[in-house]
Amino acid sequence: MLKIVCSSVADGSMKSTDGQWQTVLKSRTTFLQKYGLQPINSVLVHLNYSGGDFTRYITVDQSSRGDGIVRKSSMIADGIATQQKDLVLFLPLADCAGLILYDSTNNTLMLSHLGRHNIEQYSGIKSVEYLIEQFNCDPKNITAWLSPAAGQKNYPLHHFNNRGIHETIITQLQKVGIQNSNITASQEDTTTSEKYFSHSEFLKGNRQTDGRFAVAACMSTDQ
Repeated sequence: MLKIVCSSVADGSMKSTDGQWQTVLKSRTTFLQKYGLQPINSVLVHLNYSGGDFTRYITVDQSSRGDGIVRKSSMIADGIATQQKDLVLFLPLADCAGLILYDSTNNTLMLSHLGRHNIEQYSGIKSVEYLIEQFNCDPKNITAWLSPAAGQKNYPLHHFNNRGIHETIITQLQKVGIQNSNITASQEDTTTSEKYFSHSEFLKGNRQTDGRFAVAACMSTDQ
């Protein structure tokens, strides 16, 4: 069974923006346990904006349990994939989109971060290509889910003729063979809904609090 959960502002920030690591750890723990998930079984998509490559993908397994969640991250990645059941993939966000790809035919799951930098390097396409190359996935068998993200009005992608994040990603997914009927995109706009943190709105002075919400996904053995 595929399990996807998304936190809100009410759950607290899922990434430290002010050095309050213990507060973030408590928020992550409470949020995950609310859905029967455990931090020790989770792996963080640990981003780093240095360098020029924003399509770095890594396969994780049981040896990665707790990486970046209950201990320091040992990897830098823009997306992580697994075939391990009950291994939770965890991604903090604020305006960018989290892309979940799932192939039920060979039990493969991937969680990728898609912000402006990633999308300009066609990370929607490259995330799917990673599953094809590493796990022999067929795009026709892959379902895709896009998290809440900044909407086109307040966050247009100038590199893509001012189209929105979701619209641009969906086009990339379709180009690599994902069927439109297998793509689901959240209707929530982080720049207008105060249910979610929005870093861009915080920088504009429209939000009093900066922070990150999170998307978590796992292939659960629970029925």
